[in-house]
Amino acid sequence: MLRNQAVFLKGINDNPDTLVKLFKKLVNIGIFPYYLFQCRPTKGNSKYGIPLLEGIDIVEEAKAELSGIAKSFRYVISHKDGKIEIIGKYGYNSVVFKYHQAKHAIDRGKVFVRELEPRQTWL
Repeated sequence: MLRNQAVFLKGINDNPDTLVKLFKKLVNIGIFPYYLFQCRPTKGNSKYGIPLLEGIDIVEEAKAELSGIAKSFRYVISHKDGKIEIIGKYGYNSVVFKYHQAKHAIDRGKVFVRELEPRQTWL
């Protein structure tokens, strides 16, 4: 089984239609969507960061148009403390996160809520 790991990039694949096409094409050629990574803010790529609150809306809109394996991917942040799944919005500007893989044993499976600024692209 092949699995895909894609990066979520502003101006490249930051709209539901593009994600739907990507994930459907992957499934059609036998590749399962696995992770959609939030763009890590590193030198030279800040222009590609998608605000987390906006990213959640885009991902949810795309998933509404997908079914089965095509919608099984996880929207994640590859953070210094581990791989953190972005579960969804909670209220107006808070987000629910869950450690998918944790660097520290105390964080394994931990669910937490963080209030975000509207343009915030990272934790």
